[in-house]
Amino acid sequence: NGDVFIIYLKGLDRVSHHFWRYYEPGKFPEASEKAVEIAGGVIEKYYAHTDDMLGELLALSGPGDYVIVISDHGFRAGKRGKAISGVHKRFASVYAKGPGIVPDSRVKPERLPHNVSIQGCHVVDVTPTILSWLELPLARYFQGKPCKPLSGGGNQPLYVDGYPYYPAVFPEPSEDGKRTDKEVLEKLRSLGYLK
Repeated sequence: NGDVFIIYLKGLDRVSHHFWRYYEPGKFPEASEKAVEIAGGVIEKYYAHTDDMLGELLALSGPGDYVIVISDHGFRAGKRGKAISGVHKRFASVYAKGPGIVPDSRVKPERLPHNVSIQGCHVVDVTPTILSWLELPLARYFQGKPCKPLSGGGNQPLYVDGYPYYPAVFPEPSEDGKRTDKEVLEKLRSLGYLK
């Protein structure tokens, strides 16, 4: 078993929601020329910045380390409220490297980061895949299974009936906390995560 390090990069999501109108101004006639001139390159620059961060993280990984990069959705032009100009697109991608993982010969560097299908993999397979890398048993109630193209040629997984569940216990929020919770819920609704 090994250590696990997880990082969530939420900047792309926020930038794409708020700056897409300047990335594709032809789909947003209300975007002024001056605003497009100032903010037109924000999305491309932020993608380059994120790519640099991923490059730094990958440089820290060793030859025996597994690395998985996941995007659960993409973006497209669309309106949601006054501030949101980029909306989620049904598009997901998974990239991985590690012992025994063979690069997909269909993926050419000049084609990335376009949609690349990994046959036989689904979002519910991510956790079982990572557990198999760690040689930890899978819970029988998992919907997914280790993703074969990313399994690294590992052994047949072991199974357990389940893992204990310990619900989080949070203190009762203050009046300021209640106001913040309401603001967070409204933000999640405006981004389309909640109805």
